[in-house]
Amino acid sequence: MKYKIVFALAFFVSACQFLCAQIVTTSAVFPGRNSTITITYDASQGNAALLNTSTIYAHTGLITSRSSSSTSWLYTQGIWGTADSRVLMTSIGNHKYTLTFNVANFYGDNTSDTILQMAFVFRDVTGAIVGKTAANTDIFVKMYDDSLHCAFVSPSSGSFTSAALNSTMSFLCVASQSCTMTLYSNGNQLTQVTNDSLVYNNFTFLNYGSYHFVMIADNGMQVRRDSVDVVVSPPFTQQDPPTGTAEGINYKNDSTVILCLMAPHKNFAYVLGDFEAWQLDTNYMMKRALDGERWWLQINHLTPGREYAFQYDVDGIRIGDPYCDKVLDPATDPSIPTVIYPNLLPYPTGLTTGIASVLQTAQVPYRWNDSTYHRPNKHNLVIYELLVRDFVPLHYWTRMIDSLPYLQKLGINAIELMPIMNYEGNLSWGYNPNYFCAPDKNYGVKDELKRFIDTCHQRGIAILLDIALNDAFSTCPMVKLYWDAVNQQPAANSPWFNQVAPHPYSVGYDFNHNSPYTQRFVDRVLAYWIKEYHADGYRFDLAKGYTQTYSGNDVGIWGSYDTMRIRLVERMVDQVWNNVDSQCIIIFEYFANNQEEIELQAHNKGIMLWGFDLNPAYNQCTMGYSSNSDISQVSYQYDGWSNANLVGYMESHDEERLMYNNKLYGDSITGYNVKSLDTALERMECAGALFFPVPGPKMMWQFGERGYDISINYSCRICPKPQHWEYMRVPARVHLWKVWSALIKLKLQYPTFSTTNYNVDMANPVKKIWLVSPGAGAFDAQVIGNFDVVTQQGIPYFQHAGWWFDYFSGDSINVTNTAMSISLRPGEYHLYTDTRLPLPDLSTPWASGIDEGEAYSREQISVFPIPSTGILYFVSQDNKPIEKIVIRDISGRVVYQSYNLSGSNELTVSLPADLSDGLYIYEVTVNNTGRTGKIIFDK
Repeated sequence: MKYKIVFALAFFVSACQFLCAQIVTTSAVFPGRNSTITITYDASQGNAALLNTSTIYAHTGLITSRSSSSTSWLYTQGIWGTADSRVLMTSIGNHKYTLTFNVANFYGDNTSDTILQMAFVFRDVTGAIVGKTAANTDIFVKMYDDSLHCAFVSPSSGSFTSAALNSTMSFLCVASQSCTMTLYSNGNQLTQVTNDSLVYNNFTFLNYGSYHFVMIADNGMQVRRDSVDVVVSPPFTQQDPPTGTAEGINYKNDSTVILCLMAPHKNFAYVLGDFEAWQLDTNYMMKRALDGERWWLQINHLTPGREYAFQYDVDGIRIGDPYCDKVLDPATDPSIPTVIYPNLLPYPTGLTTGIASVLQTAQVPYRWNDSTYHRPNKHNLVIYELLVRDFVPLHYWTRMIDSLPYLQKLGINAIELMPIMNYEGNLSWGYNPNYFCAPDKNYGVKDELKRFIDTCHQRGIAILLDIALNDAFSTCPMVKLYWDAVNQQPAANSPWFNQVAPHPYSVGYDFNHNSPYTQRFVDRVLAYWIKEYHADGYRFDLAKGYTQTYSGNDVGIWGSYDTMRIRLVERMVDQVWNNVDSQCIIIFEYFANNQEEIELQAHNKGIMLWGFDLNPAYNQCTMGYSSNSDISQVSYQYDGWSNANLVGYMESHDEERLMYNNKLYGDSITGYNVKSLDTALERMECAGALFFPVPGPKMMWQFGERGYDISINYSCRICPKPQHWEYMRVPARVHLWKVWSALIKLKLQYPTFSTTNYNVDMANPVKKIWLVSPGAGAFDAQVIGNFDVVTQQGIPYFQHAGWWFDYFSGDSINVTNTAMSISLRPGEYHLYTDTRLPLPDLSTPWASGIDEGEAYSREQISVFPIPSTGILYFVSQDNKPIEKIVIRDISGRVVYQSYNLSGSNELTVSLPADLSDGLYIYEVTVNNTGRTGKIIFDK
């Protein structure tokens, strides 16, 4: 056939240019059951986890008509964690690896199945490092049946591109079989052939405007079509936007918006969206401001209150608006339950690709009810660090509001929310943000977030937002807009990002905080969450990275005194304090040179910093080991700080849970075993007694108050964790909760625990705190605790002679010798005051239903048998119908999913026959509430 040679050459050149940007490409345009194909994996794409791995193995399967869900693999190939030569890939350079096989022979699939997709992940030999998409999901390649298919190859199928006036363009179209192929431009026929490929050379663009090219393939029985769009842009209009126009979405009235985008060095920009059928229309070409950097467009005649999806097309790059407050993401939106985000605007599938923004005029403003709220004193905060995803079974703001009585009763006065800004994927911790002003939809609608914050304020609880402004990720519009595809890094002319991070531990693409563009963006984002959502402050993740001082991979140099970093972070916080909120609470995760931190904690209003990482030392204490158990740095005065700006913590999201290590590694001697639950919990009480009373702000990680003993690496480090609300039925766990609650309330109620006249002795197994009354309404206090596994004699060194009262027992001691010794059994602790205080209630059982959090534990699910050889039985004990069952492997991949249409409270599950032996995680939804647990498959 006469087009074959032309087709082969043109396909190689143009298709490679298009496909090389993909994670996985195939040598066949329409791969099917009988195809022999070469798949190419680009390790620099997706999550790029295998970028520096030399030996890579594929792990692959098929999605067929027999799969239980769109992500349920069958016919899996590759033995995980082994050097399986059958799936060993061949390196071809430039981070690319290939594997060649015949589909039917390789997968051995049943011919009665319809093959829908090939599914892939990639791994190193051990399986510890796994290559997936940027959202850490499986990679899918569409498969084709034997019917007719067609596609544009150059320009690529479904693409939008641009051309200059009087320029020419050639077109290559292919079909899966010989047929009649006809090419049209704006309805006019250009050519027709009978073949399996069509080439049309040197089409000339004679006029400005949009050109819609359609290729129709007809074999007499079937008709298929594909299209591409080309726009020929007239010269843009150079004009400044109206005064007061900010970057982003500017609502002028109920039917008018002005969209404004910062995009220096670009040649053209269009707006496309629901208001113009997603075409590159010259009527929606943006004007360029006189500064040559901003592009803007006013859009009229919008329907008041209607949501519109839209994107910018800038030099052919599709992005959402960096400042939008809602996005549509085709990769993640389908997995968000409608109960979490109802009535979500559908994504414009088939009309565009990538993340789209949403605008809506005539929105009804949220009515706030926190006008009488008074922010807690930042020097006396007790912060509860919380990951919404793992706090309540069905993780959305309405359920979080229901849980607030639990937290208020605990006594905390601040909640630190791990990042809630829109991030890549739906299952991470949120430290991979892409749209910094959009609340992530996986937690619910924005007005419910406002209601959550509003309700917290009405209960006296401050809201601190954990924010990641050190780096952004590949789907961030500012990353996409300036991208060096050859070197797979931000482009040299990026206004916001460094090409290479100047410091260690940057996991995304590093913001250049010395750039005025970055500074303007950061200032806008920080002001936005305070003004729009009434946030009380921020915890800045990896703030030590806000520097341009080069340290390479040397962590020591990175942490040394850095005048540039000081200048940059002080500029940032001064902007907030001087122009937005003078009392905004600012907390840095810093861990840098102590002199640098001393300067920051004394700067202006006083920057607060996460304290020295004392998790290992506190864990040594709770496990019963004396080595490396000095916790003196829990005191802000230890290293010469003048202000109570050190946020001390025993646990954070980054640390292994104390109770997990207690139960696994705790010391034991005859008659005393730290590994036993009750003993481990008592030692957690002792840890709390030598933590909360120390003056200065304190932070706790969620569920530490109930002795949470699930490893940080359960399933995987950032994988979902079970909440275990039923722990509140265990008396020893409730006792720990009550002790910590009493300590928190004591700290917040009495000025003694804010005194500057105090001392600590934390180096030895018997540890002590002395607190001297700061004046009226206060008292002297003394805490002592024994972290040894044997009885110890301790000298409290009471501040003075006279009567002292044990806060927890109510017992009194008449001290005649301030150097008197007392006997302390292992794990025993005492908090003495020289004024009798009301006795805390430590004995009343947890009352069923006294708060909403308890309700989550009442919907019990029985799952048996475990281990399972293939059949599992799920039973809802309270006879409520099971709504949905999802089973995932330890990487988070769904291996089984089912909706219960019968309304039964009992379901039988047959696990896929090709499932590998090992650990799996189930999630069962009952009454809109999720329950999670582990199962073991052993066939």
